[in-house]
Amino acid sequence: MNPDSGNKVFRARVRYAECDAHGELSMASCVTYFSEAAAAALRSVDIDLRALTAKGGPLRECAVMTQLHRALDYDDEIEVSARLEEQQPQEFTLAFEMSLLRERRLVAEGRMRYVARPSPFGDARALADDLLARLPLLKQQTTART
Repeated sequence: MNPDSGNKVFRARVRYAECDAHGELSMASCVTYFSEAAAAALRSVDIDLRALTAKGGPLRECAVMTQLHRALDYDDEIEVSARLEEQQPQEFTLAFEMSLLRERRLVAEGRMRYVARPSPFGDARALADDLLARLPLLKQQTTART
């Protein structure tokens, strides 16, 4: 996250390894940036996503949707915002907006749904109370569009 930003967006540069043969960001690589933005956004409200999604942990990503509106090139600087879109006792969904920094233009968007893993007995498990209490802090995080 960029600590100077009131919107608390995640900033990065498009990495060479995530580009296709034409030097453009592959759509699948958008998911990587969304995951990084999710981890940073959750850390900004004192939630450790890695601990929650560790193998055997109580949380997992179960659905991902990505839409790329414009090609990005190697080394383009981007901003990715994450905000809470939906919250239920056993799951939550984060929405993402990716902007090309130099143009302040929306280039991609997506959603990731996180669900509580079932208990070892197969019973539905609710998300931890501290997680449910902190998630609403992410509702206001958006990036400016032009």
